[in-house]
Amino acid sequence: MNKYLFLLLFALAACTTDKEPQPLSDEVLIAVLADIHIAEAALQRLPRNYKDTVSQRYYDEVAAIHNLSRMELDSSLYWLRARPREMARIYQAVFELLEEQETNIRGLYDPM
Repeated sequence: MNKYLFLLLFALAACTTDKEPQPLSDEVLIAVLADIHIAEAALQRLPRNYKDTVSQRYYDEVAAIHNLSRMELDSSLYWLRARPREMARIYQAVFELLEEQETNIRGLYDPM
């Protein structure tokens, strides 16, 4: 499933030994990553020739929604990729949030 693919990709990133502090709080990072996953899912339906342009816009929008600059977003993602243990911990919460959101949306859906 997609969530395992993201974990695998991030886990392959090199570990760093520096003690650079986490750039965003867990709460903000979890919300940002959940929105990125939603954006990535939307990108899957687009033709290939649109994906790069739309992807950049989606990431810019996610940053703006969370009052971050694109540089802050990118550096936070880089920080997380370099720390597989932190990434696994954060992603567990991201998946829980996405499942909760999906449950809420399904509860609102009434086909009749």
